[in-house]
Amino acid sequence: MALYTFLPSRSDGVATTIAMFDLESDTAALLEALQLLEDHQTAESVEIWQASRRMIACTRTHAADPEFA
Repeated sequence: MALYTFLPSRSDGVATTIAMFDLESDTAALLEALQLLEDHQTAESVEIWQASRRMIACTRTHAADPEFA
């Protein structure tokens, strides 16, 4: 297991919280980030770190406006 750090951030780049979890894999970390985006409605992105390695920043996907679809 590895310790992963998650930083959910608003659109202005300010982190709204910090979360840390011991997880089995990078895939598990990615799934956790997606869940954090679901749980934190004000977050526009979640950065994932594993020690000093920045894995990825997941961003929120907004539904297309039906008027323009």
